[in-house]
Amino acid sequence: MTTQITSTMTTQAMPYTTTNTSGLVNSNVTDVNVTNANVTKEPFSNITWPADDPCSNYTVLNDSWRNVAQGKNYLSNFKCDGVTAGFVKDWYRFMGPAGTILATECQPVQHCGTYVPLYLNGTVPNVPGDVWNVTLCATSAYGCCAYAWAAVYTPPFVTVKNCGDYFVYELKPATGCYTAYCGSD
Repeated sequence: MTTQITSTMTTQAMPYTTTNTSGLVNSNVTDVNVTNANVTKEPFSNITWPADDPCSNYTVLNDSWRNVAQGKNYLSNFKCDGVTAGFVKDWYRFMGPAGTILATECQPVQHCGTYVPLYLNGTVPNVPGDVWNVTLCATSAYGCCAYAWAAVYTPPFVTVKNCGDYFVYELKPATGCYTAYCGSD
C-alpha cells in the first residue's frame, strides 16, 4: 500500500510503519511526499515554524532610556520590566533609539533607565534561523552577573533567535523592580 500526503516540503522517501483505520499494520511504506509539516528542534518543541516564527511576529522595544549609550540614570524614576509594570513574556526586537541588540556586556547599576540592568552573558547564534538559550545577567550592588541577587529577580536565560539581519529575544518579566533589559548598538 502506498500513502500520499500532500505537502509543501518534500523529504526523501524512507521506510516506516503505519496503521490503517481497520487496525492492520502496513510495513515498509516508502512513497511519502510530506508538506505543511511542522519542523522543530529540541528543546523548542512547543514552537511551530513558520506560523509562530518570532522573526515576523515580535514586539518592538525602542525606548531611548534602554540604550547603554544613555549613561548613568540619576533620576529617581527608574524603569521596570516586571509584571507590575505590564511587561509580559513575548518575543522582542530592539530597534531605533533603544539600540539594535540586547546588550552583551556588563552595565553598571543605574544605567539603561533602571537601577538593575539586564544583559546577555554568552554567545548569540551566528547562523540565521538558529535558536539558542543564552545566560541572562543582572548588575546590582553585588556586581556584574550577581547571581545571588539576580536569581531571585530575573529569569536565568533568554531564548535568542538569529533572523539574519537582526535578532529577536524571548524576554520574560523580571520579578523585581527596578530591573530592565538594556539595548545596545
